[in-house]
Amino acid sequence: MAKQYTQVIGAALLVVGILGFFVKESLGFLHFTMTHNLVHIISGLVLGYLGFKGSASNQRLGAKIFGVVYGLVTVLGFLNVGNGNPLGLQLHLNTTYNIIHLVIAAWGLYAGFAKKSVPATAS
Repeated sequence: MAKQYTQVIGAALLVVGILGFFVKESLGFLHFTMTHNLVHIISGLVLGYLGFKGSASNQRLGAKIFGVVYGLVTVLGFLNVGNGNPLGLQLHLNTTYNIIHLVIAAWGLYAGFAKKSVPATAS
């Protein structure tokens, strides 16, 4: 599961990061900034490397780390939406981003902490 997570999310983040340089707004609710694009590209490269070249234990570790990091980004994003920026952060995140980050975090935590499947033995 961690291998699929690192490959899929890594590729998706890389594509979104690159496309963000060519699109100012997508579907009217996603906004792309230089910093956001660079974070997506770097995250995508790291996860992609782990997914395609890393060991299974490194893939699980990467899924855990990205799950925790994106979980924190989700919490900060939800605190930032509609509250007049109480933390003084300039995250430029909206509810759509927060939901996407929540999915990335939840899948990463699940993929990283799920028990490895053990093949069934014939009886």
